[in-house]
Amino acid sequence: MLVDELNHRVKNTLSIVQAIAHQTFRKNADPIEARHAFEGRLIALGHAHDLLTETNWENASLGQLAEVTLDTKGANADLISITGPSVLLAPKQAVSIAMALHELCTNARKYGALSEEDGRVRLDWSKADDARAQLCIVWRESGGPPVSPPARRGFGSTLLERTLAHDLDGEVSVEFEPEGLLCRIALPLESSIAGIRS
Repeated sequence: MLVDELNHRVKNTLSIVQAIAHQTFRKNADPIEARHAFEGRLIALGHAHDLLTETNWENASLGQLAEVTLDTKGANADLISITGPSVLLAPKQAVSIAMALHELCTNARKYGALSEEDGRVRLDWSKADDARAQLCIVWRESGGPPVSPPARRGFGSTLLERTLAHDLDGEVSVEFEPEGLLCRIALPLESSIAGIRS
């Protein structure tokens, strides 16, 4: 049974890596830039796996996941603030959200708030405990250059729209407001862990 579970997890991880590689290296991307992007995405995936391993792949704390993925106690301590209640994520949710946060942070550093000295990011989340436990995550940028919609959809857009919205039965809205990017993510929490506090 243990070997079967390990086999299942390895196959899932390899399919994620394959999807990341396909999206990163498609078309005529600059090879050096593509390599850095690929490495960053694998590191984000690794952070999620580390946190899940600590709980025997039962769940991961959203607060810890955001802190590690966004490096809010290191290089981004004064640039990114995170606020929210204790929430535990199922493994699939943890991996997807880690990847989404990594992409949002990368884009903010390249084109958004974190590309300028005065730019800042706020990540807030809340949990609604009604008939269907729901997690709401808000990524808000400010102090960066004027924002406009991109000419093409990149890996981050695909990840947000396809993985979070479709695979996790969630809703994603991305607004390119002049003062900064605003991304809202809403997804159901699995009933088995929705009431657990970390």
